[in-house]
Amino acid sequence: RNGGEGKGNKRLGGSSYQKRRKRRKIQKNPKQPNPPKDPAAAAAQRGYWGWKEIMDLNIAAVADDRCFLFLWCGSGEEALEAGRHCLQNWGFARCEDICWIKTNREAPRHRHGQGRQDPYLGSVGQDPKSMLVHTKEHCLMGRRGKVHRSTDGHLIHANCDTDVIVSEEPEPLGSCRKPNEMYGIIERFCQGRRRLELFGEDHNIRRGWVTVGNRLSTSTYDQTQYLSHFVPMGNPVPGPGEVLQVQSRPEAPHLLPENPEIERCRPKSPPKRA
Repeated sequence: RNGGEGKGNKRLGGSSYQKRRKRRKIQKNPKQPNPPKDPAAAAAQRGYWGWKEIMDLNIAAVADDRCFLFLWCGSGEEALEAGRHCLQNWGFARCEDICWIKTNREAPRHRHGQGRQDPYLGSVGQDPKSMLVHTKEHCLMGRRGKVHRSTDGHLIHANCDTDVIVSEEPEPLGSCRKPNEMYGIIERFCQGRRRLELFGEDHNIRRGWVTVGNRLSTSTYDQTQYLSHFVPMGNPVPGPGEVLQVQSRPEAPHLLPENPEIERCRPKSPPKRA
């Protein structure tokens, strides 16, 4: 499904990301920021990002006119509200909320006292204001530009997945790792091939994605090779400082090729009544 393009990863910190993106504009289709914003994540030495810093990211510099963004924002109403403000500040309209339910059946348990066992998820890492133990996380899906299910099948495949993921929470507690099922949801839904993940680590490197993060152990990103995947045969590859100009049309090289059989079988909006 990835059109044969390779994976790429860039080892950049937050400030370096901002500077490099100002020099060169490579527009992306789906984006998946996963900032380490929880105190538990900071305790795990992944660095702490406040919501103000996250909101100040220049996402518009790498966003296409019509694209989608998936923002992990933790749990609780305060985090959800901050995530909504981020989407609004970046020029995205919130259109879906994907919920990750953590089963933790296989997670280790801690012993206390006379052989008593408490669940893996307890008061550790919980919001002191919360009334219940949070065992879920939210990923807000934002849309930039107008996209219609009935006419833009070359851009999106709607109704292929549900908005709930049920899986184990990766260890250790406070890890920034998210369920791999999220990649499948994004790739099945959005037909764009220019995929960008921010705040990535080595375990996030995935074929067909550009992964950006300051915890990557190496970099395999090659600008010329990357851009060559999105230029029609015979056209020159843009040089440094130039912008790759593409259009959102079915035959555009930055989109996955259409298959008549898939197009016939995929879920579509019900026809309007006469």
